Amino acid sequence: MLVLLPGCGKDHDNWITVSGKVVDVQTQQPIASAWLALNDTLTSSRFAVTEASGVFYFPLLPFSQFSLYAGKDGYIPEKLDLTYQGNDISGLLFELEPVVPTE
Repeated sequence: MLVLLPGCGKDHDNWITVSGKVVDVQTQQPIASAWLALNDTLTSSRFAVTEASGVFYFPLLPFSQFSLYAGKDGYIPEKLDLTYQGNDISGLLFELEPVVPTE
């Protein structure tokens, strides 16, 4: 699993974790190596890649609102808009739909 930590000198005790899973909507099988991008209102984007089980983690400082995108070649990307409620955010589920080839 690849997780990129924000490079700031702030107190890491204040960080929260955003985590979840990326699966194929049709088979419910995990999607390994799917990309994720997290955009918040205070810093630049952060990126991660799912592990073989489709699981992802983002450690970040708490923000009020942010957007999380997931995708992979051959799938339609998906976006979630989230609001920070004071705790870690876990159990997010991205169900990506395969792209249907056009003839």
